[in-house]
Amino acid sequence: MYSTETLPIWFWAANYLFIALTAASAIFSMVQKKNTAAALIVLLITFIIPVVHVANGISRPEGQNEIEYWFDAVQKGAAWAVFILAGFSLQLVWWGWFLLKFKPWQSLNAASDGK
Repeated sequence: MYSTETLPIWFWAANYLFIALTAASAIFSMVQKKNTAAALIVLLITFIIPVVHVANGISRPEGQNEIEYWFDAVQKGAAWAVFILAGFSLQLVWWGWFLLKFKPWQSLNAASDGK
């Protein structure tokens, strides 16, 4: 039986915003020709993770939402759940590198000072 429980809309909005911002930062990095190999990997992982998560979450048991099912699968060592965990970890490392390397807040300040 398929579960009808799901997470609140604010969670999904934040999740898809994170996906969009991660994809945009990877594309920005590729356009700037900075660390293009890592940017391409992050871009691919950013779009593969939701597909894997949805494909495996469809048959979750009744009474569990997506995150509960994922945590349970990580604890059991399911390959798909570990892949998602590794992908999220890569995205967090990417954001750390991206923010330290590009320092977008300094670019905005420099642009406004030049006006």
